[in-house]
Amino acid sequence: MIFKMIRLLMIVAMNDIIMAQFSCKNRNGKSVDWNYFISFTMTKHQLTKKKSHLNRAHAKGVAVFGNTSGFWLVHSVPKFPSLKRYSYAENGQTYGQSFLCVTLKTTSIKVFANAMRYIYPEVYGITVPRNFLNRFPLLEDLKELKKKRISNMSSLLQNFKSNGNVDFFAFSKTGKYNKDLYLDLIAKEMNVSLFAETWMNGAAKDLNSECTTKYKVINVKELNVAGDKFASNRDHSKWAIAENKTKPLVCIGDINRQESQKKRGGGAVCLLNKNIWNLYNKSITDVESCKVK
Repeated sequence: MIFKMIRLLMIVAMNDIIMAQFSCKNRNGKSVDWNYFISFTMTKHQLTKKKSHLNRAHAKGVAVFGNTSGFWLVHSVPKFPSLKRYSYAENGQTYGQSFLCVTLKTTSIKVFANAMRYIYPEVYGITVPRNFLNRFPLLEDLKELKKKRISNMSSLLQNFKSNGNVDFFAFSKTGKYNKDLYLDLIAKEMNVSLFAETWMNGAAKDLNSECTTKYKVINVKELNVAGDKFASNRDHSKWAIAENKTKPLVCIGDINRQESQKKRGGGAVCLLNKNIWNLYNKSITDVESCKVK
């Protein structure tokens, strides 16, 4: 199978004259840290025809930072955003999509930079002014992502706080890790079993629900969001939640549960939040049973 990748947009700093603060916004223009689940049910899906490197991350996202604050947006929409103008990609309307926007202090830019070094995305837009390179030398590595892999390590877990003092966890893996992000990294590090919803279409071999390990990962088969019921193969989003609310973990990722994805870089940003966990948990209407071995 030829893997098709939508590359990651990284705009990691604005120029010297911009002093404004940047943050995630809701529909009323208020600054928030939020997670928003969106479902679309249209008819036609189109991915980029550009061939990808099989070990690079399948990540999609944006990071923008000013002198004091910025945001990191993790999402699943193909070909979004455009470098030329704002538009919502038509091929992103076919299936369900997910977004996680985290407002950060600019000093947390190192968390984003380290995650990118591990997952090895294809960068299609980057601007890093000299004053930011002087302040954060690690950003030089992001520019090099266009040319070569930076990190030879296998996996990374970073704890960080949003601008609103909410705790987050950033999981990252390289292709050399050669394991499933959800089962072998997130579940083990957080000591929880997971429900996982990822894109499992195409010719690649899917990873079945796994119940033989200490911490299980159960694939989601069907969802119901605001009365709109749809199968997981109509959902392009990539997320996982803890199996129960004792530890209400919610993760928004960028990689699928497929055999081939073990050799691809990828990651997820997670938080503990009962309200968000409840929304995701209530949306699950069917899961894949574990196979008897």
